[in-house]
Amino acid sequence: MALTFSLLPFMVNARAQNAQIDAASAIRGTWIIKSIYRTQNVEGPDPNEQKKLVGSEIAYDDRSLNSCGQSVPITSIDRHPVDSAQFLANTQVRFTEVGIHAATVMEVVLNNRQAGMCFKAFRLPGQDVYLKSKDEIVIAFEGVFYRVVRKK
Repeated sequence: MALTFSLLPFMVNARAQNAQIDAASAIRGTWIIKSIYRTQNVEGPDPNEQKKLVGSEIAYDDRSLNSCGQSVPITSIDRHPVDSAQFLANTQVRFTEVGIHAATVMEVVLNNRQAGMCFKAFRLPGQDVYLKSKDEIVIAFEGVFYRVVRKK
């Protein structure tokens, strides 16, 4: 019994590390920002800056995020499911406004949303990701939501 309890912290830590690895592998690759979802949210960069990101690439590898012309190390990964009520409470946006048609979606947060700078005022886009499918994600960037697809 004592052996079981002494291994428990290692087992929990191993599960957490596996979840981080799964999250990292789900987003690994190069992605293209295709469009801005029109939502009721009014936060974020001005519309001209928002549009500058459309067509740009975001790349994730095992150790770094490349976005907005910068490369920053990935120092933390948090992964958790979010249902429509939680999403609405946290973002003031409904799942349907960003094309999510599932009951829950997996949110992946890199670097506690705190790395790099974009437009000299905001943290890098690509640190708050919602996994829609293997080849499509939603990126939340300072209150603006982007449709992002995997580069083929």
